Amino acid sequence: MNKSILNSAIAAAIAIGLAACSSGGSDVAGIGGSGVTPSAVKSSGTITGFGSVYVNGVKYETSPSTTTYTIDDNPSSEDLLALGMRVTVSGTLIDDSNGTATSISFNDDLERPVSNIQPLPYDTTRTLTILGRQVVIDSTTTSFDISGTLPGPFDFDSIDDGNHVEVSGFLDSNGVMKTTRVELKATNFNHNNTTVEMKGTVENFNAGPPVTFNLANTTGVTIDATGIVPDNNLP
Repeated sequence: MNKSILNSAIAAAIAIGLAACSSGGSDVAGIGGSGVTPSAVKSSGTITGFGSVYVNGVKYETSPSTTTYTIDDNPSSEDLLALGMRVTVSGTLIDDSNGTATSISFNDDLERPVSNIQPLPYDTTRTLTILGRQVVIDSTTTSFDISGTLPGPFDFDSIDDGNHVEVSGFLDSNGVMKTTRVELKATNFNHNNTTVEMKGTVENFNAGPPVTFNLANTTGVTIDATGIVPDNNLP
C-alpha cells in the first residue's frame, strides 16, 4: 500500500478507531417512555425512505431552515443523502414513528478498491474484500449508486475487482461488514492520489518507531502512523 496515500487518511482512522466501530443497530438516547411527550433523540441507522427521511422506522420531518446536513464531515444538503446510507440523526421524537430532525450526518465506513470478488456461482449474497476486511453485498438489501457521470452499469452483478467504492454498512458479530449501500467512485482505483478510508478498533499497537497498528477484523493490513497527530476534534 502507498504509504503517502494512507497517511493522508490515518489521523481520522486513529481518532475514529479509538472510539470503536459501531456494530449495527441504533444508539438512541432520551426517548420518552410514554411515546407521547416529545423528547430529544439521537439515533444511528440506515436511510430507508424519503419524503422526509426515514431511519429505524421513524419518519423524521426536515426543514431547510432548521435541519443541517453533514457528509464526510463537510456541510451538505438533503438532496445528497441516499438510500442505504447509515446516518446519525439528532432531533426530537414525537412518538414511536414520527420525529423532527435538527441534524443528519453521514460518514462512510470503507473506501478503497474491491478485491477477491466472489465469481459465479452466487445466490442473493456475494463476498469481497476491501482493505483486508471481508465484505458482504446483498441483492435484496444493498443499495448501489454511481458518483457523478461515471458510466454504468454498477450493481450486484456488475461490481468487479479494482472498482473504487465507498461502502456504508455495519459489522456483524463475526466482524464481517454487511453493506447497506455501495457507491462506485471510480471504475479503476488510482494509487497515486486517492485517499482511502477505514474505521475500526485499534489492535496490536506498537509505539515504535515506527508507530504501527492493525484494525480489528482485518487481515494483511498494517498501518504506519509514524509522525501522524490524531485529530481529537473529530465527532
